[in-house]
Amino acid sequence: MRVTETEIRMSETGKPSAELQQLVADADTGGRAASGASGAIITAVALAWSAFQLWYPSPPPKWMRHWLCTRASMLVRQQAHW
Repeated sequence: MRVTETEIRMSETGKPSAELQQLVADADTGGRAASGASGAIITAVALAWSAFQLWYPSPPPKWMRHWLCTRASMLVRQQAHW
């Protein structure tokens, strides 16, 4: 993409023009703005992935392992009865 003189020009106050700011914002975000259900899904997946990355190198405390294991075994037993 070729940058034109209009995009490089600064306003009288020395700040970048609105066109230049929009160009930079589009380049940073890739022109995407997730909102609604897709934004919520992206946020949930990002938070879950971060929690997993924190949990993996340092397992949870004993009480939490017990809670997780009992819940997992309950789910397995429920699936077995179907």
